[in-house]
Amino acid sequence: MFLNNLDYQVMIGQRAFDLIQQSDEENRRRAEEMAREEMAGYLRPRYDVERIFARRGEQRNMQIVMFLCDITLYHLASWLPQKMGYEIREIRYRRAIEWLQGVQSG
Repeated sequence: MFLNNLDYQVMIGQRAFDLIQQSDEENRRRAEEMAREEMAGYLRPRYDVERIFARRGEQRNMQIVMFLCDITLYHLASWLPQKMGYEIREIRYRRAIEWLQGVQSG
C-alpha cells in the first residue's frame, strides 16, 4: 500500500487513529482506496497516477502522502458516530482538495 501507519502518526496519535478507524484495518483500507481514487481524479489529467502511487518509502512525494492521509482521515471521521473530531478533518480535507484543484488547473 502507498500509505503506512507511520504516515498517520505524523497527523494523528496512535490511540486516536485506532479510534477513528474503529479498530478495524479494513475500514482504513477502504477509506484509503476511496481517498486515492478521489485524489487520482484530480491528478490523472496531468500526471501518471499509477506511477505516483506505485512509489514506496522515501520515493513518495511527501505532500501527496500528507494530503492522502488528510483525505483518508476525513472519510474515516465521517463514518464515526456523531462525527467525533470531524471539524479538524473537514478543514484539512478542504485544504487538500484546494491544493488538488490548483494542481489540476496547472
